[in-house]
Amino acid sequence: MPTKPFYGWILVAVMLVLLSVGWGTTVYMFSVVAGALHTEFNPTRLVLMTCSTGMMLMVGLSSPLLGKLLDRYPNKYLMMAGTVSMGLGFICISLSPSITLVVVSYILPIGFGMATLSTLTVSTLLARWFVRRRGLAIGIAALGTQFGGFLYPPIFATVMANHDWRFAIGGLGILIIAIVPVLVWTLVVDRPEDKGLHPDGDATAAPAPETTSTAEKLSFWQLLRQRNFLLVVCIVGSAVATNTVLLANLALFATDLGEAAVRGAFLVSLVALLGVFFSPAVGWLSDVISIKLVTALITASLAGSCLVFSVATSYPVLLMAAFLMGIGGGGVFPLWASLVGKLYDTRIYGQVMGATTLVIALFTAIGPPFGGWVHDTTDSYRLLFLTLLGILSVMTALITLIRLPSQTGQA
Repeated sequence: MPTKPFYGWILVAVMLVLLSVGWGTTVYMFSVVAGALHTEFNPTRLVLMTCSTGMMLMVGLSSPLLGKLLDRYPNKYLMMAGTVSMGLGFICISLSPSITLVVVSYILPIGFGMATLSTLTVSTLLARWFVRRRGLAIGIAALGTQFGGFLYPPIFATVMANHDWRFAIGGLGILIIAIVPVLVWTLVVDRPEDKGLHPDGDATAAPAPETTSTAEKLSFWQLLRQRNFLLVVCIVGSAVATNTVLLANLALFATDLGEAAVRGAFLVSLVALLGVFFSPAVGWLSDVISIKLVTALITASLAGSCLVFSVATSYPVLLMAAFLMGIGGGGVFPLWASLVGKLYDTRIYGQVMGATTLVIALFTAIGPPFGGWVHDTTDSYRLLFLTLLGILSVMTALITLIRLPSQTGQA
């Protein structure tokens, strides 16, 4: 008789869908919504960007507590609460009489929903179901961010064009509340032993891998005193922040060279498409070769993209830079999740991921405003590229200081 597929891979597919909702309807779709909000309420660009920045800060600030809750309570309850919160946030926006309620809705209920449907939640759950193939599993699930970015914005724009933005965003909220909690309740299972299984679908439980931290509870301040934690947040945070600031300005790099806006948009699409390939590829590499080497691949590819961007004077050179950016940007999230899994006990994985998310969110929040300030001050992005290149070069060198489990018993 044919054997049943390991249930962990079903969870990978479910997590991919949840990530597509959590990030596709927010980060990727926001620019479509922003145009309608600008027409309706005529706010300043700064006020509009407060929605996006506020969502990310909410994700970061709530992540340490959320990580602890994910380690202690059934994950499906937190995910369901988050999806209902997100859906209600979109409904509130559709009924909003002013831009103030729109901003508050994006930051609080939608921001909380993003946090519960993020790489923190997904990687915490999948880290229990996979050990040998953890990086691959998380890398496949992380494709949800790219798929959501491709899928939801054009659908939303079409509905908005045929009706209006309030109908479209209110309908989105209703669909999220009606569908996603049912999916989570039906399919999400916290641990393989809850179904009489073992990680990776093995016949017997494998011995727990040695880690640089025991399963004791660690406060955020205790983590900040650990070398490995500081190295992870600095190295990964620099990579995430670089990818964020480059993505936020990517289309402008082309228009600054006199290219048409559609050619700038193609650069964004190219980076997203490359992410579809490199996300699972980097996850798989994290399972089979040195995690330090994979980390160096990510930081070096992003540093290389900054170097090429800094000398780009034509569109083909921008394409080369975008290709390098796609490698690093597509692989940074599975790398992040795999690196934490290599260094910390699975029983406190959510706690550690939550703490790293807080610090890395602060890195990310700084990036776009800094890029804008550099361009406004110098009328060029060259100083931005060189600054990022220098930071990433230092971070690549610091990778050698990470202490893997075989090197030490305590970080």
